[in-house]
Amino acid sequence: MADIPPYYQFKMSAKDLELTLDKVPIEYPALVKEAFLHNWHASAHRTEVTSNCASLNDKYCWVLSRNQMFIWEKVKNSAHRASIPTQLPLPTSGLPRSVKCVVIYDGVHRGANKSPSPAVLVVSPEGVLRHWTSIESQNYVEKVLDINSEVALRVELADEPANGQSASFLLTTTSGTVFFLSGEGQDSAKTGSLAAHKVIGRDAHGFRRRLSSIMFGGVSKESTSLVTNSFQYQSNELLVVAVSPDVLTVYNMHTPSELWSLKTKDFFQPMVSGFFETDMKKQPMMVRSRLIDAAVFRGGLMVLVGATHDESQLVHMYTVWFGPDWQKEAPAKFIWSAKVPCTDHKALFSKTDESIYSNLTLCISQATAEAKSADRTDGVIILNPYFAISLYMPFNLENPKKNDISSYKVVALPANDQLIGYSIGKQYVYVMLLDSGVSTVRLLPRGFSDGTSMYTQEQAVPSSATGTQDWATLSELLSEMVAAGLPKSPILQSLHKSFDLFGEKNMSESAKELKPLVKMADQEMSRIVQQFMYAIIDYSDASNKTDTELHAKRVLTSRMILFLKHMGIFERILASPIPMSRGFQSGDSMLSEMSERVAATSAVWTWRNTNESNAAIFDAIIDKVLRIPEVQDLGLKDRDALFGRCGMFHHIPVIAAKQLDAKVLGKAKAHRFEVFHSVCDLLVGIKETILGWRSCRTKMAIEKPSKGCWTVDYFASCYKDVAVRIIEELREGTASDSERTRLLMYIISIYDFYLEESETQPDLDKVLQDLISLGKPSDAMELAEKHRDFGILVKNYLTTDVVTRQKTFERYKKAFEKEDFELYLCEYLKKHGKNDVLLQQRGSRVDAYLDNFKELRYSREIANEQYGKAALTLMSLADAETKSFSRFAEYLTRSFYCASTCKPDEGVDVAEVLDFFRRRLPEMRHRKRIPIEILKSGYGADLDVMMSVEEMLEWNMANQPNDEATIDGFARAFHLLADLISVHDGSVELRVKVDKTWKALLDYDEWNRIRSKDDVEKKTMFGKFCDYLINSYPSLSE
Repeated sequence: MADIPPYYQFKMSAKDLELTLDKVPIEYPALVKEAFLHNWHASAHRTEVTSNCASLNDKYCWVLSRNQMFIWEKVKNSAHRASIPTQLPLPTSGLPRSVKCVVIYDGVHRGANKSPSPAVLVVSPEGVLRHWTSIESQNYVEKVLDINSEVALRVELADEPANGQSASFLLTTTSGTVFFLSGEGQDSAKTGSLAAHKVIGRDAHGFRRRLSSIMFGGVSKESTSLVTNSFQYQSNELLVVAVSPDVLTVYNMHTPSELWSLKTKDFFQPMVSGFFETDMKKQPMMVRSRLIDAAVFRGGLMVLVGATHDESQLVHMYTVWFGPDWQKEAPAKFIWSAKVPCTDHKALFSKTDESIYSNLTLCISQATAEAKSADRTDGVIILNPYFAISLYMPFNLENPKKNDISSYKVVALPANDQLIGYSIGKQYVYVMLLDSGVSTVRLLPRGFSDGTSMYTQEQAVPSSATGTQDWATLSELLSEMVAAGLPKSPILQSLHKSFDLFGEKNMSESAKELKPLVKMADQEMSRIVQQFMYAIIDYSDASNKTDTELHAKRVLTSRMILFLKHMGIFERILASPIPMSRGFQSGDSMLSEMSERVAATSAVWTWRNTNESNAAIFDAIIDKVLRIPEVQDLGLKDRDALFGRCGMFHHIPVIAAKQLDAKVLGKAKAHRFEVFHSVCDLLVGIKETILGWRSCRTKMAIEKPSKGCWTVDYFASCYKDVAVRIIEELREGTASDSERTRLLMYIISIYDFYLEESETQPDLDKVLQDLISLGKPSDAMELAEKHRDFGILVKNYLTTDVVTRQKTFERYKKAFEKEDFELYLCEYLKKHGKNDVLLQQRGSRVDAYLDNFKELRYSREIANEQYGKAALTLMSLADAETKSFSRFAEYLTRSFYCASTCKPDEGVDVAEVLDFFRRRLPEMRHRKRIPIEILKSGYGADLDVMMSVEEMLEWNMANQPNDEATIDGFARAFHLLADLISVHDGSVELRVKVDKTWKALLDYDEWNRIRSKDDVEKKTMFGKFCDYLINSYPSLSE
C-alpha cells in the first residue's frame, strides 16, 4: 500500500460529490463590460455576444467583440482587480468569429517588467491573418492566406519562437485541410511575417466552391461533411484529429499523410444500434448517428457520439474510447463504450433541433486526461451553453468490471446568464459567463462552499480581511492557529499543508502531501487529527472579533470533516479508539465533538447578544466558569476570552443548570422565573444547534455516535437535572397558568435532548411519567415513542379500549421491529400478569415467546385450533406439576379433551396423551376423595397441595377420630391401589404397596389382647374392615 500514490488510494463516494461552478477571482475590465453593453440590442432583446467569443490561458484572458479584441492579465494583483485591457483591431470578416482562431503566446519581446510580452495571432474565417509579435507595440503584420477559399476553423501553436524564427502554427479548415504557418523571411520572430503551406487535407470544400456547387451543380462524388472540431496532439508524432459528423480523421504532420479515418455509418452506427436494441428489446429502425467531438483521454481517444431512432424524439449520447494504439494505426474496434445518461435538460435534446450537436463540447483537462483514475479529478466534462455534465469513467477502460459510467453529475449554468467562452486548462475546465464572470467546472465535496463569504458587510480585524473569496483569509488564520497551538513536527506540518491545499481546491496535491499521515497506524493518525483540530477550536486572539473568530472555526472544522472524507481516511478515524484522560474516545465521537463544540459555543454567544435581558445571568454563569480551576489555569483575562476556548464550553451548560438550584435562586417569584426562562433558553439553543449541525444536508457534520457521545461525558446529565428541577417548581404550584405552560414546553425540549444523548434506552422513565401526571400525556407519549420508552407506551395504552390498544400495539410492532418491541410487550404483559392481553397478541414472535411458557402456550394453541399441540403441551404441564393439584387436574382434564378433539389432518399423534390420561386419572380421582380434615391435619392451609401415591396412601391410613373414618381411609387406599393396578397391570411395585397396606391394617391393633374370633370381628380394625367389605360388596361373602 505504501508504494501506491495516495492520489489513487482513496475514494470519496460519488454521492458525496456535487458538480459546481466554482467562482474564479477574475474580473472583466470595465472596457470589456462596456463592449458587452454595446452588443446588446434592447429593441430586439438579443445580443451579438456569441458563446465562443472569449477564452483564457495560464496568463491572459481575451474577448472578441465585433471588430475588436480585448486582452488583459489573468490575475493582476492580490486584490484580484482587473487590469486595463489591451485593445487590438481585428480583420474584417463577414462570417462569425471564434476564439478558436486566436493564439496568444509568449513573444520574443520583453515588457517593462522584463517578462515576455504576449504575442497574438488572429485568423479571420476567410483566412485574413494579423500577427502581433508584441501587443505593447500595437504593430502587426496582416496577410491574406491562400487557403483555397476554405473557412478557417482552428489555429494552434506548433512551435515557440526560437533562433530568430517566428513561432509556427497549424491552421485547420472546416474542409479538413491542414496548413502550416511558419516564419517568412529573416528575423521573422521580430517582424511576425508568416507564410501558409498546405500540409494535407481532403478535397477542398471552400465557401466559394460550395456556392458554385449550389448554383451550377457539381460532380456526383461522395463527399464528407464539414469539420466541426480539430486539435493537435504531440506524442512520438505530431498528430491532428479532425472531427466531422460522418467521419473521424487523424493526420500525421511529420509524414505528412492521413493516418486513418473511420466513417460514422460503418464504424460507430453499429455500436449505437446495439445499445438501442438492448434498451428497446427489439431491432431499432431509422438509426442515425453523428460524431460530436473527440479528445485525448488516458492516452487513448475519447469520442462523443450522438444518435437517434424512429421511436424516440430525443438525441441520445454515447462515449467511445480507443486505446493508445490510435496514434499508430486505425482502430479495428473500440475498447470501451457507454451511454451517457442525460437525465436532465431533456428539452434541449430534441432531435428536431440539430443545434444540440454543435452546442456540445467534450472538455478534458490535462490533469484528468493523464490521471489513471477518476478519483479527485473533475471528470470528463461535456459542456453546453445551458449546462455542464461530469462523467467518471471506469478505473480500467481496457478491462472494466462493467461498461456503465461510474458517475454522472450535472450542473445548470445560471438561467439569466450567457456562456461566452470556455478554456481547457492543465488542471481545470473554465467557463466564462457574461454576467457571472469566470468559473471552473469542479466536482467538489458536497457542501464545500458552505460558510464562504463569511465576512460580508462586516468590518473585520486585520487578521481576518474582508472578501467573498475567503480561503486566503482563512488560510492565514489557520496558519496562526497551527503556529500558536501545535509543535513544529513534520507530520503536523504535512497535515496543515495538505488541508491548506484542499481549501484551495487542489485535491491532487493535497492527497500527495497527506501521504506521511496516511502511512501511520489508525490510532496514531486519529490522535494527530485530534491534536490538529484542538489547535483550531482553542485558538484565541484578542485582536479578532469573537463572532468572526467563531465563524471561522465553524468553517474550518466543517471543511476538515470534508477533507477527511475526500482523502479517504474518514472511515479509518471513525473506527479508531483514541486515548483520553477519561478513558478511550471513539473517532466519530472525537470528530463530532470538535465541530459541535464550536457550534454550541457560537450558540451561547448568540444567546447572549440577541437579548439584553440575558446579560445578567450570562455574566453570572461566565464568572463562575472562570473560577473553575481548569479554566483559571488558562489565564483568561475577560469573559469574551472564554469563547475562544471552545474546549471549555462544556462548563457553561453545567454551571447554567446549577443556577436553578433553590439555594441560588432566591425567593422572589419574578426573579425565579426570569432565571428559569434564561437558563432554559440557553440550553434549548445549545440543543438545537447541536442537533441541527448533525442533520446538516451537506454531510459536513457527523451523525450522533452510536456510543461514547461526548455530550454524555460532559454535560448531558444537567439537562435531566433542569427537567427535574422544573417539575419540582411546578409541583409547588406558585406558577401562573402561562408560566406553567411555558415551563412545561421547556421540559419537553430539554428532556428530549437528554434522552437523545443518553446511551441507555429509557424504561418507564420517571420524568415522562411526571409529564403525564402534569397534564402533558400526548407530549410524554411522543417523547416515549421517539426515544423507545416501551414501558411508558405499553402502560399508557393498557388503559385504553381493546380496539385502540391492539391497533396501537400492532403499529408499534411494525415501527419498532428492529428494537423488538414485540418481545418487550410479551415480557411486560407476563411480568404484570396481563396474560389475557398477552394471549390476544398474534404473530410468530409471540408464538416463539409463549413456547417458553407452556401454561400460556396451550391457550394460544387452542385459540389457533391446534388441539393436538395443545394436548401435548397440557400433558407436559400435568406431568411436570408437583405443587398445585388444581392445576394438575386442569391440565390433565384439558389434555384429554384436546386429544379427543384433535383431528387426523392436524398430523399430531395424541395416543401418548390418551395413555397418559388413563394412567394418571386414578390419582386425580382419588386425590379429590381425600377429606379436607385429613388435608388440614397434614398440610395446614395448603389444601391445593399436590400428593404422590405414597402420600395419599399414607394419609388415608393415618389415625382418624373414629373407626368409621379409619375404615373409610383404608377403603380409599385399597380403591386407589385397585384402580392403579387396572392401568398398570403386572406392576410389582403396586403389589408391594398392596401388601404394605394390608400389613398396615393388621398392625393397626395390638393382637396380644385379642382372645377370641369374636374379639377379632368386633374389636380389631381388620375385622371391622372385613365386615365393611362384606356389607359393601356382598359377593365377597359367597
